[in-house]
Amino acid sequence: APVTFAEGEAVLGNFKGMGDWDEAVVVGVKPGGLYVLDYTDEGLIEEDVPASRIMRQGGAGAADVAEALAGEAPVTFAEGEAVLGNFKGMGDWDEAVVVGVKPGGLYVLDYTDEGLIEEDVPASRIMRQGGAGAADVAEALAGEAPVTFAE
Repeated sequence: APVTFAEGEAVLGNFKGMGDWDEAVVVGVKPGGLYVLDYTDEGLIEEDVPASRIMRQGGAGAADVAEALAGEAPVTFAEGEAVLGNFKGMGDWDEAVVVGVKPGGLYVLDYTDEGLIEEDVPASRIMRQGGAGAADVAEALAGEAPVTFAE
């Protein structure tokens, strides 16, 4: 089943496919599986956003972290793992690689596209790539669902 999002849903959107995953709200659902996103922190509206550039907030990391904080098993990431990191807690989720694991549940992230290294990153600012949206869409586009374009 294709991934769908509801109007009013808080999501992460990859604005114009530039690789930065920013907090957004779905403010419109259009035909053809396209959405209108409001990037409230940036004051930007983006029309005709495909589901492949939207993922549910939290992905696999933040939900696990919330569980961990509630007394469940702690979330861990491995050196070399491709993740999304929230650089300095500013709200932008960018692609990164875990390049170091430090004591106390802290990590060193390499934001390769930005050329930045961030030390002492808590697991609460890291999530596994793909979340609930992008991975499913990528799988669907890998030869199963036909790609169509509206006039």
